[in-house]
Amino acid sequence: MSTINLPGLSTGIDTGQIIQQLMAVQGRRKANYQVQQGEMEEKVSAYSNLRNAIQSVNGAVDQVSSSENLTSFNTRVSNDDVLAISTSSSASEGTHNVQVKQRAASETWINDGSDFRYKSDYVGQGRFIYSYNGYERVISTVEDETTLEDLVNLINNDENNPGVSASLLNQGGSYHLMLSGRQTGTDYNISINQSNTELWTTTSELTTTQGRRAELSTRINRLEQFSGSLEGGESITISGTTNDGTTVSHDIEIHENTTVEHLLDGINDAYDGTATAVLDRGRIRLLDSTSGESLMTFELEYNPGSGESSFDIPSTTQSTVGGSVNADLDSFEPESFLKTQSAQDSLIKVNGYPPGEDNWIANSTNTITDVIGGVTLDLKSASEYNESTGTYQPVDIAINKNTSAVKDRLEGMVSAYNEAIKLILEKTEYDLEKEEAGILSGESSVSFMRTNMRAPFGRIATGFIETLDSFVQARDIGLTVDGRGMLELDTDQLEQAINEDYEGVVDLLAGSGIGTSSNSSVQFYNASDRTEPGTYNVRVECDDAGNVTGAWIKTSSQSEWREMNVQGDVMQGPLNLSSDDPERGLQLMFHWDGQEHTSENPIEATIRVKEGIATSLDRTLDEFLESDGRIAISQDNLNRRIDNLQDRIDREQRRLETEENRLVMRYARLERTLTEMQQQMEAAGLMGGA
Repeated sequence: MSTINLPGLSTGIDTGQIIQQLMAVQGRRKANYQVQQGEMEEKVSAYSNLRNAIQSVNGAVDQVSSSENLTSFNTRVSNDDVLAISTSSSASEGTHNVQVKQRAASETWINDGSDFRYKSDYVGQGRFIYSYNGYERVISTVEDETTLEDLVNLINNDENNPGVSASLLNQGGSYHLMLSGRQTGTDYNISINQSNTELWTTTSELTTTQGRRAELSTRINRLEQFSGSLEGGESITISGTTNDGTTVSHDIEIHENTTVEHLLDGINDAYDGTATAVLDRGRIRLLDSTSGESLMTFELEYNPGSGESSFDIPSTTQSTVGGSVNADLDSFEPESFLKTQSAQDSLIKVNGYPPGEDNWIANSTNTITDVIGGVTLDLKSASEYNESTGTYQPVDIAINKNTSAVKDRLEGMVSAYNEAIKLILEKTEYDLEKEEAGILSGESSVSFMRTNMRAPFGRIATGFIETLDSFVQARDIGLTVDGRGMLELDTDQLEQAINEDYEGVVDLLAGSGIGTSSNSSVQFYNASDRTEPGTYNVRVECDDAGNVTGAWIKTSSQSEWREMNVQGDVMQGPLNLSSDDPERGLQLMFHWDGQEHTSENPIEATIRVKEGIATSLDRTLDEFLESDGRIAISQDNLNRRIDNLQDRIDREQRRLETEENRLVMRYARLERTLTEMQQQMEAAGLMGGA
């Protein structure tokens, strides 16, 4: 802005006031832009507040949209000194009793023949050999360099340590080397060896079809080395000899579900405790159970049976010759070690099973997850033994559904939802007192969000049918929406629904990836989080041997069929989950009915993929909050308009500065002209007076 100021001292005309009034008129456009910009900035702020409110709703809905979060149990244990329990959503109500004979323990060996007074005493030069869990390690020491404490560190810091912890025990003024297994259970024994142990390994890794190293859970027919399909009668022959030359010959059948772990179990069964097989970074290792010279050999051979499949099993080779390296470290001979604690499994009975005094359920750990479905038993001590009855005192446990959790989490969702709706109403409704509309009243995105948030509560849940499901819409469990869009929860009706069918309530709220089929020959198997819920029509054809020759799918509202991917008896939607097809991630299982089905008589099925109320709302809210969701897009559009207005304001400011300078200069010239005229007139008047 110009700094020239001509107040009209000579003429008495306040030109500064005139310019200011003229500029006020000229600045109306800029002022209008600034008002618009302020309103848009207020809208951006309102959207930020709305985002926070939606995020709060999303967090509360997460507690209701997951069956794991929604399903919980109250538990009771009659003696928590013996065991503790925890449950997952897959648990079932019921009572049980558990007898604990013993806890699982790890193995410990202590060197009793040494006489080291200090940790810094040298141990001498030589090799110390031990094995654990099918692995053997040779630890080398150096004369006048390796101390007792160094030996402990060499064992503990060994990058290939199989799971043994070394420490020093001070007793009677002497230090003793102590080795302890890190895992519990009878499979984890420590052996102090006089010499090294025979080891056979496969010459190459087993890999998956994706090129990754195989794991224990990898199916044999999913290995990169396997080709063709299983027709029946396939097997792997395990052959060789044991340490003493006894012949080994054992076959294991191969079928669709046979895994690498099954193969290892078969090898261990074949060698019957004389050797231990493990999977080490994709390679099969077979370690002799006895150190020293050995006659052990090992070979695997695949038999395709009547089919044409092939399995290029890696060949096996003698990786370590037994007895080729001796343990020669003085004071650490095998006979100088005492086993102070044996590795043992935990032993329990559940509900009196298994029967018989000497029969127990064995487990390698004290945390047992595979005995009672959905229940984890944490063993703390053995049960009290009753000598008169010869039994261990059972611990009673009770598991009951925590139905109040559903109510509490649902009330939390309702509260957060209503707070968000209140904010939307505040920002969109007309205020009679202020006589103005809310700042977001003209925003279509807000109306869209409000409508879509309400939608799951006013319709039958996707994939649900009244004749098959206990509850199919929100009002069935006491959830309704009032005229303003606020949620209301009838807790009495909710409790009645929970008492009637607890699982039905959870299903209606949190159903996700759940499906049903109208035909037992085409069964629902799985759906991913990318599968669109709804109703699908499926058509399947097969030959007279039950092999699927083609499968097609479409939604119930579509007219065109799409071909499904078929792998054996599994039929699935697009393997690329970024596909636009709604059935992406959907998997179905074919069960042959014994007949041939051609295009003239295909198997037809209706598949329903369910989506619960809260699950649907959760997906909707996630879409709102995404980086390219409604809120972000609206804010981005507003920010672009704010930036455009700022450009206009800047341009207008430059125009106004130019205009003001022009007016100042113009009135300055006028002031000078008038002053000159006044001076001339005054001069003329003086002359006339003479």
